[in-house]
Amino acid sequence: MAWFTTEDLDEYLAAAEGFLRLRPAENTVPLTVAATLRAQGTRAFGEAAPLFGWWRADDGTVAGAFHETPPHPVLLAGVPQRAVEPLAEVLFALGRRLSGINARVEAAEAFAAAWQRRTGAAWQVHMRQRLYRLQELVARFRLESDPAWDEADVDADEAFEPTPRRRANDWERPHRDASLRHAS
Repeated sequence: MAWFTTEDLDEYLAAAEGFLRLRPAENTVPLTVAATLRAQGTRAFGEAAPLFGWWRADDGTVAGAFHETPPHPVLLAGVPQRAVEPLAEVLFALGRRLSGINARVEAAEAFAAAWQRRTGAAWQVHMRQRLYRLQELVARFRLESDPAWDEADVDADEAFEPTPRRRANDWERPHRDASLRHAS
């Protein structure tokens, strides 16, 4: 059980990307941040070098990950509770100046308390978020201007004419990838 850290995005992804992709919905932010850094370079979010890390369990598998892209807070991904205190120690030893922590409540509070013991910095909750799971898509209406429009898809009373002041959203047919379209 140990933390491994690097400023090298490729090294981080070689170690942790498989772990992150096991739960893509929960890890949307770390995966998107990694894709942005890969496309725009590691200074995409600021001048300071980002730091990446992964936690290896006793069996050698990756069991948690984090990234810090200054000036943004550290973001934990699936970090087990027993790895939170050691992460605070590693980041403190590296001399990182942190702006905050984004994590599940228990992990965030444990990390903040561990960081406070090392630095004396007070902490407070600034934001709470939830991740909702979409169970099913329900088409509300179709736009006649949509090239995928098919009269058989909707009843006449579902038709909708957008005006310049209103936007209409149209989910594609269930057998296709879900996407959101806008008309104005």
